[in-house]
Amino acid sequence: MKKTFTLLTALLANFTLLIAQPAQEPVKKALLIGIDTYNPPKGVKVSNASGRLEWPDLSGCKNDALAMKDIITTKFGFNAKDISELYDAKATRAAILKGMEDLLANTPENGVALIYYAGHGSYITNSLSAEGDGYDESMVPADTWKEGVPDIRDKEIARMFNRFVDKNIKLTAIFDCCHSGSIARGILPDPGKSRFIAGNNYDVKDSSRVTPPETRPNSKYLIISAAQDNEPAKEHRLDNKQPAHGAFTLALMEVLKQQSAKTSVQNIFNSVRAMIKAFGKTQEPVLAGDPSRFNETLLGIEKGLLSDKIYFPVLDVQGTKVFLQAGYAAGINPGNELTGKNDTTVKIKITKVSGLAQSEAIVISGDIANVKKAGPFEVTNWVSSQVPLLKIYVPEGNYTYEDVVKQASVNSELRKSSGVKWFNDFKAHEPDVTINFAGGKVIGNDFITPSLNTSLKEFSINEVQKFAGNKNLFVNLSAPKKLTDAIKLKFTEYKTIQLVSNPAEAQYILYGTINDDNTIAYGLVKANISLKDSLESMPINTRAFPLAGNTDAAYKAIIDSLFDISLKLSKIRGWLTLTPPQEAGFFPYRLVMRNATSKTEVDSNGVKIGDKLDLSIEATEDYLDRPIEKKYIYVFTIDINGKMQLIYPNVAEGSVQNKFPLNTEEGLPRKKMNFFNRPATASLPVGTDNYFLIASKEPIQEPGRLFNQDGVRGVARGNKSSLSALLDMGNESKARGLSTATPTNWNLLRLAVKTTH
Repeated sequence: MKKTFTLLTALLANFTLLIAQPAQEPVKKALLIGIDTYNPPKGVKVSNASGRLEWPDLSGCKNDALAMKDIITTKFGFNAKDISELYDAKATRAAILKGMEDLLANTPENGVALIYYAGHGSYITNSLSAEGDGYDESMVPADTWKEGVPDIRDKEIARMFNRFVDKNIKLTAIFDCCHSGSIARGILPDPGKSRFIAGNNYDVKDSSRVTPPETRPNSKYLIISAAQDNEPAKEHRLDNKQPAHGAFTLALMEVLKQQSAKTSVQNIFNSVRAMIKAFGKTQEPVLAGDPSRFNETLLGIEKGLLSDKIYFPVLDVQGTKVFLQAGYAAGINPGNELTGKNDTTVKIKITKVSGLAQSEAIVISGDIANVKKAGPFEVTNWVSSQVPLLKIYVPEGNYTYEDVVKQASVNSELRKSSGVKWFNDFKAHEPDVTINFAGGKVIGNDFITPSLNTSLKEFSINEVQKFAGNKNLFVNLSAPKKLTDAIKLKFTEYKTIQLVSNPAEAQYILYGTINDDNTIAYGLVKANISLKDSLESMPINTRAFPLAGNTDAAYKAIIDSLFDISLKLSKIRGWLTLTPPQEAGFFPYRLVMRNATSKTEVDSNGVKIGDKLDLSIEATEDYLDRPIEKKYIYVFTIDINGKMQLIYPNVAEGSVQNKFPLNTEEGLPRKKMNFFNRPATASLPVGTDNYFLIASKEPIQEPGRLFNQDGVRGVARGNKSSLSALLDMGNESKARGLSTATPTNWNLLRLAVKTTH
């Protein structure tokens, strides 16, 4: 009877497919705005009655908009003719408003529209505002320096977007800017560029109230913002050789390299949040809009209209060089091999990535005369990015060991002082005040006042107490030049770790302190520290290793310890930022954490200490669309302290019973498999734990050694991990990141779970 029912079900399903009408392709339009240049042209005299008197330029906004153009054309099927672009000086207030009007007029009912903005965010005084702060938030046009040109206020934007809702257009708005500034705390001030500009000095005196479009039921509207309204939206670079971007947009780019265009908004958003944390930024993006949009694709296009395959057109052929419309934004790297869609005998290999959407290649198979006819081209192998996995800033100085001993002596007295709240545990306190040493000067940073880069007369109890004023104080001891020189010599041999000269580019900074026994010690701490950031995925700091004297042996011991801990941090960041093959094969599953009592899925609110939890792999709604190739699966976790632990399979079993999916009695692939024999209990430490699943066509050797490591706050030295040829993350000497070109036969799933009290 069961077999008869299964056959009948299959026949009905096939019949349904035969009579189902294909989804109709919607009209898709976009407006992309990127503004880096805010300063007036040279020679132009600016009236002091203009809205602002300072207009700091940015670096990555145009890059962001160009990258977004590449994403929506290659992944979401937009035609270039349907994309309007406004960059730098052309992005005036009038042009932006006209661009929105044109987008509204040219997008029909039931169409899809995207508005993307990267630039400064700010505020305008509104003395009649119903909001308690008396300000309207705003996006800043390129001609803000002109007299009489106000920002584009949130109320104006809301009115415009409501007209899209009224016309039944599926609108997506993405803003990579901030609306008010704050200082991210660190042991050094962060000079990185923030997309915030001081408020416009106009008073708009607008008492009107506008219904936010995201609050309207069935609006089909979605808005994603790069940061909370009290946070800066920071800029970031993956590598000095690659262009600058907003941290949010760069995270979105990286996530869309990892995930299918069919992935839901909620899953993309969760991954973007985790990626921003992996970059070392404290900003928290915001998702709002019609809840029905959260389970749709990013731009609301039906999944059936999107393809997992990405093809890159040929721009030109010059001699032996082939120029492709494919670059950093699409995850293209030197060594990638591509095959022609129309002629699979023609294969090319990337030799140089020239920009966000352009690269050079050579023909490795077939006739170069047939390249244009053979295209567009599809990537057929996987090559890792060569960007460093970890960036560290080591403060410069010509301090001797004796200089540091004197600093440590004063620091020891400060520790006992009642005039300051001395600390050296970043997990317990954020620094209100930091003391640093640079160029023979004592530099104080007060993040409360704020008062940054203040020179103190001397490093003494009285001077520090006067400056710190009973606030949380961290004294960052300088490092002897002998130590910093040795660190540079050791670390420059290893390509997965990069020493940077600008602390704004670093994920971690070398810090000095005194341990409980008052010995001088050094470790690594995040460039930006926020205990309130419960989504943080990387350890705030490592253990501080003691410098046991001024001997060669003492320096070697501490350098070896710092290097080992850096390798562990780079390994964690590698997993958090790893981009898997784009053509990894059909594997329609996701990692899911559920409350074992209520059976509800754990969402962005996370879990609480003591909750009972189940971890499983569960099928997505399209899992029966086509055959699923069985693969070996491995599940591991990395906790907030950097401890990595293999969950599945059991180390003793090896790669024997871990092929997935298995079939049900009806012959269909299983929809779900639990990884815990019994529910686990959420426990300390609080923070974000990351879960990973690798599905590989080939078994990974020695998974117990590969997917286990101690945390970065534990013992000084441990056994080094070596990773397989498939995923060599840099635990080998002089490693260059991930291994060389690898077949596109493995998938990577991620899940971030926040634990709170």
